Amino acid sequence: MFQSHASRVLAGLLLAAQAALAQAAFKDPLNTPAMPTARLLDAPMTAVVRTGAGRLVAGGWRGLIALSDDDGKTWRQAQVPVREDLTALSFPTPTHGWAVGNEGVLLETTDGGAHWTKRLDGNVAAQLMVDTYAAAAGQHPDDARLAAALKEARSYQAQAPARPFLDVAFENDGVGYVAGTYGMLFRTADAGRTWTPWLERTDNPDGYNIYAIHVEGDQVFLAGELGLALRLDRAQERFVKLAPGYEGSFFALAGEAPAVIAAGLRGNALLSADEGRSWQKVAFHAATPTTFSGAALMPDGAVVLVTLSGQLFVSADRGKTFTALPTRSPMRYSAVAPAGDHRVVVVGSQGIRVESTRQDNNGQAR
Repeated sequence: MFQSHASRVLAGLLLAAQAALAQAAFKDPLNTPAMPTARLLDAPMTAVVRTGAGRLVAGGWRGLIALSDDDGKTWRQAQVPVREDLTALSFPTPTHGWAVGNEGVLLETTDGGAHWTKRLDGNVAAQLMVDTYAAAAGQHPDDARLAAALKEARSYQAQAPARPFLDVAFENDGVGYVAGTYGMLFRTADAGRTWTPWLERTDNPDGYNIYAIHVEGDQVFLAGELGLALRLDRAQERFVKLAPGYEGSFFALAGEAPAVIAAGLRGNALLSADEGRSWQKVAFHAATPTTFSGAALMPDGAVVLVTLSGQLFVSADRGKTFTALPTRSPMRYSAVAPAGDHRVVVVGSQGIRVESTRQDNNGQAR
């Protein structure tokens, strides 16, 4: 009896010690800075943008953000206060930028990306949604949209901070949007000091994921799951549904006003030349594309699309037709951005690469 009791006590103490060690070892990625790495160029990256000052900023797994001021030749690591995977970047000015990622994280920089501060996370965003829609539904109890938004906000709060933000984009330094899973959408009109949920201002009653935001001229587009495509109607102050004619998901948006290209699953890309009113399927030469994951508009008006299988396509006719270009280091691409004349930075599963968008007489990139 004594030995059995002693064994149980010892076992209990060991379990308690293990639990204490596990608790001590856990570091909440929402409150833990990104770790310095000596392999920055090879770390998985999911987003890249070129700022107005010519700087390139890339973001990726576990809070990694990298900066380049020489068109992608060399990179250095930024200081980031979270260890969450990042999904998208936006710089409305050369110094003022934003990053979003898992667990509803929203980061801000005011020095061109060298240092970042957390402005939102899933817990704060969920509470903001509940407070906003509880107050609005109380004032307008017969409004079905507000009632549905409040129900979704409470569902989000029950899961918080689990849901990720998937994209961020700004019209200017003052007005911007962040979007994510289950139709989450927030808007700021004061340069990010406050954020307002816009769930009830989108024609997305089924709560499809919003994967991409595109701002071009005075137009703002959203695209996402199961053919979701929306355009901001400024008179109504809401995003109204478009009909691109494809029921698969869109992951990338690009184009120069009044044109916009929506690209996504199974190599499907559609072009609208009239701000989303009508659409036509894009033609591809020399290769059959797989799922598109990123898009960029070049300074000369060319459009670049990349895929999850490491393909790179370039259009010289504003997105009507695309030609495949060979890449030196293909990988699972996530995003693409201009890097000087006829060059792009691509990021993905194996890090950061620079590729050419210019062809020689034999159809090879150079």
